[in-house]
Amino acid sequence: DISLSSLSLPLSIERMNAGLEDDEALAAALAESARLHGESESSGWKLPLSAMYERENVEQVPWFNQFHKPFVMAATKYVEAPTALCGYICMGWAPLLAERDVTQNIEEVVPPVREAVTWLDTERCRYIANQSHRFTSDGQRLRYRRAWVANYEISDYLRREGNPHVVFVRFNQFSERHVATYEEWDRLEEEGTFSDVVLVECFPASGRRLLGEEEGVAMAKELRWTCAVIDLNGHFALAVPRGGRLVLYNTTTTSYLSSS
Repeated sequence: DISLSSLSLPLSIERMNAGLEDDEALAAALAESARLHGESESSGWKLPLSAMYERENVEQVPWFNQFHKPFVMAATKYVEAPTALCGYICMGWAPLLAERDVTQNIEEVVPPVREAVTWLDTERCRYIANQSHRFTSDGQRLRYRRAWVANYEISDYLRREGNPHVVFVRFNQFSERHVATYEEWDRLEEEGTFSDVVLVECFPASGRRLLGEEEGVAMAKELRWTCAVIDLNGHFALAVPRGGRLVLYNTTTTSYLSSS
């Protein structure tokens, strides 16, 4: 069995923008997303095979282009969402990849992603309605609905799905709490109880558990995890164990396995 600790490789060691302060790293990640969007918006559905990378027992495989216009339009029609849909892709497809293989059929890819987009936009609209005093303009409300997907939102969706074979490997973001807005300030509080840089979230039948890396890896193995959502500090991807290797399905051409 492949160890879930392998998932820490692209996180702890190859962390994108390694060595930058948190605010600098986020700004760099936003700039990278904008660059990828500009390069990929008019390109095709499939990513080039040159976007396949390997390191040790981890293989990064290009799945599809998340900025492909027909895909984005189909997934976000009638709702608001950010231009980068990687978080929604992971939300919608993690429970499915825990039970099946990936598909290259765009018509199959879209529905689970659209369900995640619609669910989160509904949740954000509900928050705006309940906290109307915090939103003083239409522009402020629109920016909130188009904000990048937060870790706690992915967590809420995976908890809703309740698949015990899905895990969420995520950065501890408590150090960023000083710049948190809206409900994020409260949601980050639980991460302050951990000294770990990487946290592992599991979803057993008894209820969701957010754990430090070592304890989380142990629980994930007990639950016989088959799919993991990976927080790559500005991007999200899916990982599955395949033939003694860890396969990271990515939706951009950037390598997350290169040395830092």
